[in-house]
Amino acid sequence: MGFIPTIPGDKPNPCGIVDFSNPEARAWYKKRLKELIAMGVRAFKTDFGEAIPEDACFYEGSGRYIHNKYPLLYNSLFYEAFAECGVQGLVWQRSGWAGIQNWPVSWSGDMLCNFPSFVCTIWGGLNYALSGVPFWSNDIGGFKGTPSPELYIRWAQFGLLSSFSRCHGTTPREPWVFGEKVLQIFKKYDELRYRLIPYLYSYAWVAAKTGLPVMRPLVLHYQEDILAREFDTEYLLGKEILVAPVTDECEERTVYLPAGKWVDFWSDEIYDGNQIIKYNAPMDKIPLFIRLNSIIPTTKVVQHIEDGVSDPLILDVYVEDRAEFTLQEAEHGVIEIVATKTDSQIDVEIPDISRNLVLRIHHCPNPTDITYNGKVLSPDVWTYQDSILTVKVIVSGLVKIRIDLITRN
Repeated sequence: MGFIPTIPGDKPNPCGIVDFSNPEARAWYKKRLKELIAMGVRAFKTDFGEAIPEDACFYEGSGRYIHNKYPLLYNSLFYEAFAECGVQGLVWQRSGWAGIQNWPVSWSGDMLCNFPSFVCTIWGGLNYALSGVPFWSNDIGGFKGTPSPELYIRWAQFGLLSSFSRCHGTTPREPWVFGEKVLQIFKKYDELRYRLIPYLYSYAWVAAKTGLPVMRPLVLHYQEDILAREFDTEYLLGKEILVAPVTDECEERTVYLPAGKWVDFWSDEIYDGNQIIKYNAPMDKIPLFIRLNSIIPTTKVVQHIEDGVSDPLILDVYVEDRAEFTLQEAEHGVIEIVATKTDSQIDVEIPDISRNLVLRIHHCPNPTDITYNGKVLSPDVWTYQDSILTVKVIVSGLVKIRIDLITRN
């Protein structure tokens, strides 16, 4: 029996600690889990696990000996139960040690509802990513207390552009609790997240195969860049999207753009890299930039993720000379998409994806002809507006789309 606080600052409550190093205890606990899984449970939250008293006696030794190992014993048990039931499940885990990356997903733990804690949450997630944990989440708005509408929205913009997202705290966290304006802004970013599912899923696959995190500190890709180390509340979501959360009540953010060229997600304005800019960011806007020479796969807004492929597949292409993206789908496996651009034409090549395709070429000169596998497309399947060419086709077999360009006055 020990005394472990359930909520920071509250009076500690007496509770027992299950000895997960004991095979009999593991078997007993796993049996309870399987009963819940049989009822349809597909996710567990393994709270705590880090407060092991040094003088406790475990099957494998003292609390001092088992302290760091305990989170691994704790969280692995849930995945064992899922596997033995033949079910794919998920665990939200708080504690960890070396090896915890084998059992996703981790989250930040109990943060206070203020902007300094928000900054600390970003730091914690990005440092955790550098520690080899590729999947991570946080409590949108903070955990302890009630966030202001401004804090809730700024945290939501960040939280919904993390590898996993959830709203959770000691007081209500539903967006409508904070008023109509907050609800509409939250919905905007929630829908953006669902549109990005093909992109996020592809990087989740990369994380599972390589250990590279979905959320990446700038220094991970720009290790010789001193400023990339200094701007430690910015990050790359995957490799192509730069996110700069607003971490105070101001409506302006200082943003560092690393080497290369970057496209403002909202305005399509192109910025040179290796510079610091002042970015206007009213409450409904988080600074987002796309690396030039990128392809961003998205889909339509949905209310939940269903089995099957994303239909339509929407490809936003930002190509200066050559852009590539490796799309990963459970049904089709690896799909290599390539776009190249010269002064006279843009070529896009896509393997057979057997569905509706929407191709959006940003910063595209006004086209003269567009061909699909060698056949000229009629004007009713493509539009051109504000330097964005949109082409809608049904894909069956290997696709080669060529866009012949001409500059018109």
